[in-house]
Amino acid sequence: MPTERLLNILEMLSREHSDHHSDTLCAVAAELTELSGAGIFLLSGGPQYTKFCSSDDVADKLLDLEITLGEGPGNEACNSGVALHEDDLLFGKYDRWLAYAPAAVAIGRAPYLPSPLE
Repeated sequence: MPTERLLNILEMLSREHSDHHSDTLCAVAAELTELSGAGIFLLSGGPQYTKFCSSDDVADKLLDLEITLGEGPGNEACNSGVALHEDDLLFGKYDRWLAYAPAAVAIGRAPYLPSPLE
C-alpha cells in the first residue's frame, strides 16, 4: 500500500469518534470507498461468518441478511477473493443473489449500487 494512502487512512481513523473501534474502521471504509455504508464480517475455515463491524444500521442489517441467507456481495467476495458489485440488485445482468437482492432492497438498500471499482 502506498505510504500516502496509508497516511490518509490513519488520518481518517483519527478523525472518527466512536466507543467501538471496529465501527470506526467500517465508517472509514465507507468514506474511503465513497459508499453510503460498509460492513465487515469474518470467515472461519468453514462456511460460518461472524459479523465484525458496520458503519450504520442499514449496513448492519445487510450483514445479518448475508449471514442468514448465505449469499450476497460479501459472501461472494470471501469465496472468490475478488471485490465485486452488481449495478442493479433487482434487474442486473447476473442472477447472483436471488434471495439477497430483493431482501436487501426491502431493508433500504437502493436497487442501484454505484461501484467504486470502475
